[in-house]
Amino acid sequence: MKLFRPTKTIAAAATVAASLFLTACAGGAGAAENAPVTELRIGIQMDETDPERGAASETFRAALEYHLGLPVTINEDMSYLIAIESMRAGNLDMTIFSAFNYVRAASVVDLDQIATVNMSASTDHIMRPIFITRVENEHINSLADLEGATFAFVDATSTSGYIFPKFALVTELGLDPDQLMNSGYFFNTAVFSGSHNASVMGVNFGDFDAAVIGGEFILAGMAAAGVINLDDFKIIGEAAAAPDPSWVARASLPAELRESIREFMLQWNDDEYFINFWGNPAIRYIDADRAGFEYVRNMLSTLGLNAD
Repeated sequence: MKLFRPTKTIAAAATVAASLFLTACAGGAGAAENAPVTELRIGIQMDETDPERGAASETFRAALEYHLGLPVTINEDMSYLIAIESMRAGNLDMTIFSAFNYVRAASVVDLDQIATVNMSASTDHIMRPIFITRVENEHINSLADLEGATFAFVDATSTSGYIFPKFALVTELGLDPDQLMNSGYFFNTAVFSGSHNASVMGVNFGDFDAAVIGGEFILAGMAAAGVINLDDFKIIGEAAAAPDPSWVARASLPAELRESIREFMLQWNDDEYFINFWGNPAIRYIDADRAGFEYVRNMLSTLGLNAD
């Protein structure tokens, strides 16, 4: 695991840091009551092959550390499931969760939504799931035409790569959510590819007849990188746009600390960071969107999925 260690503690704000104390994390055996906060531990998912994103992460870490007057560390190898368990154990303080994974995490640990990543502010990054196939598949032109196909979702924890598109299939085609992944029920075979890019490449090479991915920007990005030819693909349907992801913190962190983090997030205005980390300067951290997460809870209920 790659871990950024803080290079210094800012003495000017030491009195603020000294006053911050942890309370017991809900269900968190790893969080000692009244233990002083000695560092803020952040977990994120990173692509280690993207040095610009890594550099942006370090810029963000250093700026947040300066603002808080408290050492900040970033673990860049943090899956959603590991993040949930780490927060429940009190070993992780803050992370970015998609809508589905926020709901899952909130069922086992008390969370505070710090800020929302306004991905929808950039038309290039709207998380609206799209169903794709190759142009040469002339018999597949709608969601109904997916019957009998070999189909790829992303993974079972993906908001835009599974939960939202599954809801679209179930509600639009009247399918049984409990049977959808069973071979021969609707799809000939339904699989999880592991990533949005893997789903695209599976369709590209004919491993899957069709797939669903998180948005058109994924296809556009892969085409710009020369990995695929955009003209080889067609979109045969879409699902509702997923709520934007959010930065969340353990609610057991002191209120003063959480408010200070929120203040930093809402004023963080570094264009270079947002270009290199999120891919677009229009993206910012804004006031938390809580209504969207209630929509996801209702969706999970319809699908018969447990948040935990």
